[in-house]
Amino acid sequence: MVRNFPRDPEDFSDKKYTHDFSSKQDLIQKELNVIKEEALLLKKRITSVKESLKTLPPYDTQYKYLHSQIEKDQIELDELLRKKEKLLEELKK
Repeated sequence: MVRNFPRDPEDFSDKKYTHDFSSKQDLIQKELNVIKEEALLLKKRITSVKESLKTLPPYDTQYKYLHSQIEKDQIELDELLRKKEKLLEELKK
């Protein structure tokens, strides 16, 4: 089966293909919203993994794995919160 593609590519500079952000503050606010959602998901995952950890004995191999996953998630959460603080400072300028 042969498909015929148009010879001239569509013009993607048209406004319908681009997002129009009016300012740097808008971009920062959108990034803050993304960070908020990511942090929420990380907190939920940490809580869920902690609950799963309670059901396992400490000598189980999954116990170590889940414990290290919590530590990694906490590091990621801390990094997100630091990034959020920097963005909030930038927003105040």
